[in-house]
Amino acid sequence: MDSKLNDVILGNISGGADKFEKYIGPCTFYVVQEGDKLSLIAKKYNTTPEQIRFLNGMDGNKSIRVGQKLMVPNIQA
Repeated sequence: MDSKLNDVILGNISGGADKFEKYIGPCTFYVVQEGDKLSLIAKKYNTTPEQIRFLNGMDGNKSIRVGQKLMVPNIQA
């Protein structure tokens, strides 16, 4: 289930691991479902797994789990 946010969020929207910019715009919370992968969630929201990891304070080794609530930028294609 998705829910929209209208808050200002800071995140890595440049796509580069060493380049960080402000993302100012709507975000969405996504609840992880059985079988989800971070790459598929990122594709659904037109972003990258690295951007989702950054917004959620996740390090590169931490996996997602069913029921986890992830903040994702709501970037239109």
